[in-house]
Amino acid sequence: MPSFFPQFAQSGAARKTGAFLLPGLTFIVMSTFRNSATAFVAGTLTLRMGARASSSSRLKTWLERVIGGAFIGLGATLALSKQ
Repeated sequence: MPSFFPQFAQSGAARKTGAFLLPGLTFIVMSTFRNSATAFVAGTLTLRMGARASSSSRLKTWLERVIGGAFIGLGATLALSKQ
């Protein structure tokens, strides 16, 4: 991500350090909020689904198949990419 910041820094700025720090700190703060929200939602869903998933073998099987299919799809996409 550091290569993203120079396009927002003014080449004629008096304080070049500040021109790099402001976008960097903004990115860090926004990423922290986003990752915290993602962790909160995942934790909430885990608590709510955890009791059901452990008692329902059909739900557990369905979730494992969906996640397995997603990994297979990601692996195929990676294998077929030209880079």
